[in-house]
Formats: sequence, structure tokens, C-alpha cells
Amino acid sequence: MNRAEILVVDDEDNVATTIRAILQLDGHEVTAVTTGAEALRLLAERQFDVVRTDLRLGDVDGVDILREVRRSSPDTAAIMLTGYA
Repeated sequence: MNRAEILVVDDEDNVATTIRAILQLDGHEVTAVTTGAEALRLLAERQFDVVRTDLRLGDVDGVDILREVRRSSPDTAAIMLTGYA
């Protein structure tokens, strides 16, 4: 199995930590951040195989994260989840 490099973006620390731990158990390299600004900084510095982001973040919208993924790394898989009704 190939190790995917995954970026997890969620403004709830416990959610980001849990998702990171689950993905690491499967052998993936996971970076988890709790702000959109930090995610955008990382996306400018390096590429990820997968980006998983929440829709609603405290500082930016998850759609902005997906736009940057598509602009800077169009082959990266992007997943957006939300608990927002």
C-alpha cells in the first residue's frame, strides 16, 4: 500500500486529531491544522495527495481551501465534509 500524504483541515482540534490518528493507523503521512490560514500556507509550500477540509472554518471558508488546491495542485484529491445542517 502506498503512503498518501494527507492534509486535514478542521477548526475543531478534537476532530482534526481523531482523523489524523485514524489515517496514521492506516499508514498515511498526515498533517492536521486547525486554521484555514495555516492550510493555505502549507498548500503554498508543498503538495499533498489528499486534502480533507471542513466547510466552515473560523478564519476562511473550506471552499477557499478547495480553490487553492485546484489552483496549485489540480491532481490532488479533495474531500469536503461538514457537520453544518
